[in-house]
Amino acid sequence: MLLLSLLLFISLSFGKEICLDLKDLGEDPYVAQRLYYHLRNLFLEAGFTLSCNDKAQKMYAEFSYSETPISISPKQRVSSYIFYLKVRLNDREFTSSAPYFVNSSYGEIPKRKAVDEAFGKMKLSVLEYALELKKHESSRGN
Repeated sequence: MLLLSLLLFISLSFGKEICLDLKDLGEDPYVAQRLYYHLRNLFLEAGFTLSCNDKAQKMYAEFSYSETPISISPKQRVSSYIFYLKVRLNDREFTSSAPYFVNSSYGEIPKRKAVDEAFGKMKLSVLEYALELKKHESSRGN
């Protein structure tokens, strides 16, 4: 545990600075908050530090999402959806989707899990992009 804490401290101390500039977060504040949370953690995991000072590299992030009904219950109500997610970071775009089932006793929980699942499916691609950025910045000597 101590070693992990030390490694985290070192990576945060010497990491490249990045400023997340979020655009078009959509209408659902929970979805926007979760997507920012995932994106922030991903850049921290890649070894960046989050800061918006003059030295920091700007990362423009846009999120768009939609929900498409895919089945109807016997009572003629929509019972399941596919949550489509698109994340655009500067010049790269990542897409994913996740199904979720509506159950009145669970409220918004299935949708919230679908947001996490959709981002989880694209996490590896976004992390790879973040590591490319870090490598590119390191080679430039910044």
